[in-house]
Amino acid sequence: MDKIAALKALLGDELHIEELIRNSISSYDDFIERLSSDIDNIVEDMQRHRENHPKDTLEDNLTNHILANLRTLGYSAEPENKSGNADMCVKRKNFMWLGEAKKHSGDYQYLADGMHQLSTRYSLSTPSANHGGLIIYIHEAKGAGISNEWRKRLREQKLIGLETYSDLELSDCRKNTFCFLSSHTHHSSGIKYNVRHIPIFLHHDPIDKSARRSKKNRK
Repeated sequence: MDKIAALKALLGDELHIEELIRNSISSYDDFIERLSSDIDNIVEDMQRHRENHPKDTLEDNLTNHILANLRTLGYSAEPENKSGNADMCVKRKNFMWLGEAKKHSGDYQYLADGMHQLSTRYSLSTPSANHGGLIIYIHEAKGAGISNEWRKRLREQKLIGLETYSDLELSDCRKNTFCFLSSHTHHSSGIKYNVRHIPIFLHHDPIDKSARRSKKNRK
């Protein structure tokens, strides 16, 4: 049993324990580890209730939903207000994580542009802010295939601008098999910048009897 599991077993109140863990964060690595878990939990809830996030939901509204949930967990979580506007700026103590969010519509260059915005416009990559995230809202069916194709396009570096990441490295995410990680030397600071690519599967098109009746009534 690891330390966190032992602490939960001892004190019992999981929500209280999670907050104690967030308050005890003392390093940037701890911050990223905890934030990644919290984002994954929010994403899982969105996917479980994907009928509440239909295809016509605005990109900003989906992102604001994530930010609002992060605020309830005690993070400072808002759109960034300098160097343009990063979609997400999440802070705790002196640590910062930036996120860019895109709705996939079949155009992988749009995702690449999100990567460029995050990596070359909004971030700097410093010891307390060298991680970010590219969130991809996927309303199409077979979302894992879309995420895998995006990873393939990144690896091939054929989309406009990707060739500038000369030392781009891709790796699996140990926390979530649907996510993956990339790292490259930031062109401004010269420090490695790490991006977690986070697909959110929101496809919802039930074909059971109740769904067919509902569609018929809407016509």
